[in-house]
Amino acid sequence: MHEERLFPQDELSGLVGQTLLGIKELASMAGYREFRAAVAYASFNGCRILENELRRYPGWRRSRKRWLISIDYGRTEPESLRVLAKLANTEVRIPNGRSVLARVGFIPQRPFHPKTYTVDDIGDGAGTVLGVFVGSGNLTGSGLLTGSECGVLSYWSDPNRTQRVSMLQAYRRTAWFETAWQHADPLADVAPGYEKLWKKSKPPIVEEDGKVVDLYLGGADRVVAGNIAVALASANALWVEVNELYKNRGRAEAGNQVDMPRGCRVFFGLPATAVPRDTMLGHVFLQNVGFEPAECSIRFANNQMDKVNLPVPGVNGPASYDNSILRFERAGRSVNGMPVFEVSTGTATLLQNWKKAAQSEVEWKMQSGRRYGVLF
Repeated sequence: MHEERLFPQDELSGLVGQTLLGIKELASMAGYREFRAAVAYASFNGCRILENELRRYPGWRRSRKRWLISIDYGRTEPESLRVLAKLANTEVRIPNGRSVLARVGFIPQRPFHPKTYTVDDIGDGAGTVLGVFVGSGNLTGSGLLTGSECGVLSYWSDPNRTQRVSMLQAYRRTAWFETAWQHADPLADVAPGYEKLWKKSKPPIVEEDGKVVDLYLGGADRVVAGNIAVALASANALWVEVNELYKNRGRAEAGNQVDMPRGCRVFFGLPATAVPRDTMLGHVFLQNVGFEPAECSIRFANNQMDKVNLPVPGVNGPASYDNSILRFERAGRSVNGMPVFEVSTGTATLLQNWKKAAQSEVEWKMQSGRRYGVLF
């Protein structure tokens, strides 16, 4: 059976990590012996992300891996080539490597610009294609995660005899890889000279966003990572379902402290770094519709949740926030540079309207059952 899937990616629409997802689905397939990639530009972060995600798949770890990575215009970081070369069962070649190295500014006579990944069931280059991912994103943090890109995954599962003919025809159309491979220069013949010249010229890496990459990769010292971290950092609005708030202002007064899952701090522009309980994370301006803005604190509470202090009920906000849906929407920055968020108090019906008005949305659920999510 032949299937195709589209992977559009756009940070503003909340479609993050889609190029990476398409490549992961390709690498997770069973039965292939070779993984091939032909990419125009690669960054250290992009290769680090890809290796971190694909190493979980036994088929990918066992397979022979061949990489065609260009150094055109100096946009590939030398360190990225070292990351790829260290992988098991792998070989890296540079299209037009020697000729590009000899030209000022690494300007190629014939630019190498594909972004293609394939898996084959036979490792000698003459086998049947099982899967192909072709897209616009390079092997960089931006190309894999947040850049405006689009890709298509095309794959075959349990092919019958008729379908195998179609697969072989498709494979012949990808034979350009073998031609490019034969004419490309071995990494060892290019890498030393390229790294030396690259360090001198320091060409700009125009496709990288280090903050996004760090958010995605996370680590032992981070409280949130992956797509959820990138979504929180880039969303237009964050909403949370609220029950009756704790009476922190006294039994007769409405509460104004809302607990959110740890990591929601990222939406408010605060670092994802792990901190001890009862640590002040930072301050933001929150403004309820129709009220003056108020400076409010966000801290990591003793209950291991990100606790947001809301504007005082009845003073800078509604009489109560209890049993509602709270929406925090980005509203720029104050005169002193502090981020400002507009706060809206709504119902479940209003939440559906907010979702319909958004380009896209993602919803999650806390262990307690309370829902929260982001809108783009």
